[in-house]
Amino acid sequence: MQLVEWQTAFLKVLDVYGWDQKSFPIPKVDLIIYSQLPEILLRNQKYTLHKRFRTLYIDLQKDEESLFADLSKTTRYQIKRAIREQFQVVIETSPSQELVYEFCNSYNLFANKKGIPASNMSKLQSLNQKGLLVISYALDPNNEKVCFHASNVRDQRACMIYSCSNRFSLDSSQRNAIGRANRYLHWMEILHFKEAGYTIYDFCGLSLDKGNQKLQKIDHFKKKFGGKEVIEYKCYEAKTWIGKLALLYLSWKWKDSPELIEVNF
Repeated sequence: MQLVEWQTAFLKVLDVYGWDQKSFPIPKVDLIIYSQLPEILLRNQKYTLHKRFRTLYIDLQKDEESLFADLSKTTRYQIKRAIREQFQVVIETSPSQELVYEFCNSYNLFANKKGIPASNMSKLQSLNQKGLLVISYALDPNNEKVCFHASNVRDQRACMIYSCSNRFSLDSSQRNAIGRANRYLHWMEILHFKEAGYTIYDFCGLSLDKGNQKLQKIDHFKKKFGGKEVIEYKCYEAKTWIGKLALLYLSWKWKDSPELIEVNF
């Protein structure tokens, strides 16, 4: 179990990764988010929201040959081609503050183009301070960074939390090359985390919304790496009136989501 504090402009949050039934001191925060739970926690308790979370595990206890065989034929080809094209991968297990800033800037530009939420600098800094953040990137033959991943590591699990690339405003051949570099980056991370003793590479999320074509496309990409689909649970517990307002907002935001299980006020 790992505890990480972070904040937004108005909200102080405690992330609790995993659950081992041990009590722990609760800092003064507005909201506690319990993630990576094998079962529902605090069910029917007031001021809580519960979600199911489907994700994809790559079993790093397999040997390298088996892991490569689990990849789709197309993914194996694209990784081999990225190697021939002389892309390189750098994996920083103790990222500098400058690299965290660079990653956030790159991701936020990507997020703005995609219309998705920006990265949370406070959360990444807190993860980094606790030694739980890994930032990886792929370099093209000109030594330019073309894609980034940020992962949260704890115990024997490496979980990708952000991924971005600079594929915008490029021609199709360049975009395709960066797509190959991104697959190569995933593969090298898998090998790195396996070598470091981790047992799970977690792609952090598969959508339960079959009608969302954008999310289904992302899921299709992830599944080309093999792995096993797993259902986990998340619990949001409000601790202050600000936290209760945040919980109310989230319950409205996710009211039609297939991931939502229950809300208790």
